[in-house]
Amino acid sequence: MKIVLIGGGSYVFAPSVIEDLIIKSKLSDFDLVLVDVNLEGAEILANIASRIATDEGLEIRSSATANRLEALENADYVITSVAIEGAKRWNTDYEICKQEGIPYELRECGALSGISYSFRNITLLMGICRDMEKICPKAVLLNVSNPLTKIQTAIHRYTQIESYGFCNVAMCGANGYERVAYILGVHYSQIDVVSAGINHFTWITQVKDKSTGKNLFPIFLEKLFALDDKESRVMQRWYNEYGAVTAPPVGHTCDFLPYQPDIDYLDRPPYHGTPEERAMRTEELRRAANGELDYHSVDFFRNGSWEHPGLVAVALRKKGDMYLPALNLPNNNYLPQLPEGAIVEVPVEIKQGKMQPATNIHLPEKIVEVCINQCEVTEMIAKAAVEGNRDLAFKVIETDRAITKKEAAARALAQMLTAHGDILPQFK
Repeated sequence: MKIVLIGGGSYVFAPSVIEDLIIKSKLSDFDLVLVDVNLEGAEILANIASRIATDEGLEIRSSATANRLEALENADYVITSVAIEGAKRWNTDYEICKQEGIPYELRECGALSGISYSFRNITLLMGICRDMEKICPKAVLLNVSNPLTKIQTAIHRYTQIESYGFCNVAMCGANGYERVAYILGVHYSQIDVVSAGINHFTWITQVKDKSTGKNLFPIFLEKLFALDDKESRVMQRWYNEYGAVTAPPVGHTCDFLPYQPDIDYLDRPPYHGTPEERAMRTEELRRAANGELDYHSVDFFRNGSWEHPGLVAVALRKKGDMYLPALNLPNNNYLPQLPEGAIVEVPVEIKQGKMQPATNIHLPEKIVEVCINQCEVTEMIAKAAVEGNRDLAFKVIETDRAITKKEAAARALAQMLTAHGDILPQFK
């Protein structure tokens, strides 16, 4: 088996893939290729992977390259965690929005970021998919890149590549629904929670005691409404307005809703680490690769990632079993109130290597209205990005109910398309 990780020089995500494949899965006799424009970072991680495999008594072939075409040869699974100059480009967009008096319209995955950020990363991912179609058309793409729903829609609608999107932000924790558990006063392993919707806009549909099956949602709701912190007050207000409790933090859910004065909108890039921290982590990983530092003491091997596409690759390949609290894939009666084929986020069981998504999950009508609007927006963004359709790009602003200052947003988008023209040639 050959697994290619594009974004393999990342000090945040790459270690977690290595941990999942080697330490947790004990996978042996496979090729791991780490691809990154930052070749030095990818080489450091490749060396760490080899060292860990040796310690675990496993045979693996780990390598690094900046040549994506070379890496994709004979690939079985391709994992992507990428962005083009993420912080720099986000700051460019933020300054444009700030000058137009609408800084709150720049978020992570919705509003104006839902357009500009999507165009940039859809362009990048479509290039990867076109390469896969030529070199490894049967390989499965496991994507962790944002804006997740927009990217997955473009891949689903405009390529032949089988792909799934990964994001566990709905859990508010690395291992389970930690915020729900905290409010209930129990450990996350004691509860069975279901959330569903579209990525970063999912809503809790079930809270049960895992051992008894008792419905804990009424108790959860009572305890939620007894809280008086800012986050909880917004969740309470939204429950009264929409009829459900948001699963992700409100700072994610608000991406798809109109501006609200009690929300703290982003004023800095939604990426990990300052340049100083990145330099520190790179040096830490270099020392681990050289054997000067025990890799067990490296922060991102201790804590790992919230997303686990590596474990999914192993389950699919080895025909194993696995439960995923959230996976993003084309709707096929999973959420019957939403359009068929739209990318939705639902729980999935993998049984003997086969995906079995939860089906027939229903959401309150007011949430469905927002989701349907966002599904329409998402389809328009994907089409505009692939075709380089400027008129359609600006039509998104008129269609998206989350964008309230339409004229200012249109001026901002025009400036963004110019600012990112070097990586968005289709819009010239």
